[in-house]
Amino acid sequence: MRMKSEKDTSGWTRDKKISWGSSLLIVVLTKYFLLFLNSIGTIDLKGSTFWTGTAIGCALAAAMNGLRPPYDGAGRFWKPIYRFLLEQVPPPD
Repeated sequence: MRMKSEKDTSGWTRDKKISWGSSLLIVVLTKYFLLFLNSIGTIDLKGSTFWTGTAIGCALAAAMNGLRPPYDGAGRFWKPIYRFLLEQVPPPD
């Protein structure tokens, strides 16, 4: 399945779409990971798991978006990740 090459009038470039999708994915996965660790008793955050997960996820997302290569210069490792983010995690309307 290929992405349609439609005229983009919303101002969302590929790099903006990738940043949005990867940030959302990292924050959500971090929250689930901390909730899992809290539920099995590995860590004890005493009710602040949601906000702690959000803060850690946002920090990780910012670091990853600062370190990742731009779409045009992406190598073999990043291309499948970018393809997934562009096809499966569209930006908000």
